Amino acid sequence: AGTMGKDAGDDFREGKVTLPVILANARADAEGRRFWKDAVEGRRQSDADFAEAIERVRACGADADTLVRARHYGQRAIDALGRFPAGKAKDAMVEAVEFAVSRAY
Repeated sequence: AGTMGKDAGDDFREGKVTLPVILANARADAEGRRFWKDAVEGRRQSDADFAEAIERVRACGADADTLVRARHYGQRAIDALGRFPAGKAKDAMVEAVEFAVSRAY
């Protein structure tokens, strides 16, 4: 990854436990749980492994459910900003939330 942002698959290759991984693991059969265990423990780092991870996440709906949750918490964050007066600072915070949610997928 460059100094700004992250490349697709960085979290996966670093073995980070993200919400899509948590959901996909919870919904997996024994073989799938072995795949996720290997991934989190650093034994699944190839492009083919990442492609398989994406397919596993999509096949069980973990991607869609993660996006729903991101939108939910994003809206809660925006709602929490409602008590602050309109202005550049508030606009910037709302924009930051919207950007973070749009990056979710």
